[in-house]
Amino acid sequence: MYNYGNDIKFDRIHYYNFGSTYTKGKTSLSLGYGRQRGGLICLGGICRFVPNSTGLSIGLSTSL
Repeated sequence: MYNYGNDIKFDRIHYYNFGSTYTKGKTSLSLGYGRQRGGLICLGGICRFVPNSTGLSIGLSTSL
């Protein structure tokens, strides 16, 4: 996400995100790095407030 709405060039915050996923059988491993904008996030009908964050994220998912 590119922040172009601020008139002060040095206060424009850009929200970059890089990630990759590896799947083997019924297991999936995801790895990501980036910056997340804070605010209300809704996924699958569940909404929650999240703060601004920058860093690494790791996810593991399996199914039976």
